[in-house]
Amino acid sequence: MLEFRLGAAAAGVLPVRAPDTGGGQRAGGRILKTNRKDETMAVPKRKTSPSRRNMRRAHQGLKQPTYREDQQTGELVRPHHIDLKTGMYRGRQVIEPKDSF
Repeated sequence: MLEFRLGAAAAGVLPVRAPDTGGGQRAGGRILKTNRKDETMAVPKRKTSPSRRNMRRAHQGLKQPTYREDQQTGELVRPHHIDLKTGMYRGRQVIEPKDSF
């Protein structure tokens, strides 16, 4: 920020810089020290082609949920989940069965 003050040595108006706080950038209440004079953002050199964009997004698609058939009841249940009707998990009784399902 530039301020203008009258100087005794000069007959006119001199621009005077405000005192510097250490040459850093403020981020979240603390000052980050930087050695570079010009801070620039990273910008891609070329446009990403639709093929590359789609290959990058290939693993983001929704997957069909997996089910397995329960051996005692024959119902489809999610793997690694407790069956709330019977209270069984991996062949053992782990919780009391719920009556209202």
